[in-house]
Amino acid sequence: MSQKITHSTQDVSQRFPAHGIVEAQVDGRVVRHVAIGPFNDELLVAFTTIHEPIAQEMASSGRWLDFYVLQQSALTTPQTIAGYAQYLKHLSQCGLAPAATVFILPRDVEGATVMRPLYEKLFADAGLRFAAFDERADAEVWLQTELKNL
Repeated sequence: MSQKITHSTQDVSQRFPAHGIVEAQVDGRVVRHVAIGPFNDELLVAFTTIHEPIAQEMASSGRWLDFYVLQQSALTTPQTIAGYAQYLKHLSQCGLAPAATVFILPRDVEGATVMRPLYEKLFADAGLRFAAFDERADAEVWLQTELKNL
């Protein structure tokens, strides 16, 4: 049985603390994330620090998918959203972007209804396939369909 390694934004040392936590675990051709918001610029720096090496490794062996479960809050600042948009475009331009990304964004997560269209626009503007669901079961069905298309 292979050991799954968890990468966490909490492991990234910074001068100012990040608000929010993102943990990532590679599961075959899927990187599964738990993202606990709200999120600030320092969290984005920590996230890209752990995510880009994972993206490089995943892309080096073929197409892959990103899967996020958002918890507590989906809120972030306009500056952090802009930085995330730049990061997504960077991944796309470098050939490191996932084939598709799915968010589980339940309605009871703070800011879900406000942030969902912003996240949809970020991915669309970067030319990346994206879907968001309220329920995990729906997201898992979508994910399995996407895996068949890799």
